[in-house]
Amino acid sequence: MRYPALIEDCGEEYEVSFPDLPGCAARGSSIEDALENAHDALNNLLDEMEAQGDPVPEPSRLEDVEVPRGRAITSVLVVREEPGKPSVRLNLKIDLEVANIIESEARRRGMSRKDYITWMMKTLARMGA
Repeated sequence: MRYPALIEDCGEEYEVSFPDLPGCAARGSSIEDALENAHDALNNLLDEMEAQGDPVPEPSRLEDVEVPRGRAITSVLVVREEPGKPSVRLNLKIDLEVANIIESEARRRGMSRKDYITWMMKTLARMGA
């Protein structure tokens, strides 16, 4: 599930807000930072709404959202962490250079390759990439 998000350049920062969830917004020094912070704000708000028994609104379709002048539209992915969620094995054949990058970055961050790839894919998905 993805919620439409509006990006605004506020000078030294970027702000991301959610038309479907008034008051839910986040800022960052770059668009990527703002989107990552918006992902956290969105998921925290939805967790809080569910915990309080409030209905969670369905996200609007991007094409139905009015985009004010000077703003851009994207969408932010809702990611629910579920303990004990089943996993699947994927057998992938990838370029050696890419495998070396994964290995190097995972080691640099103190992560396993699996955890690094999972983190990387969720980060890219949150950014709408």
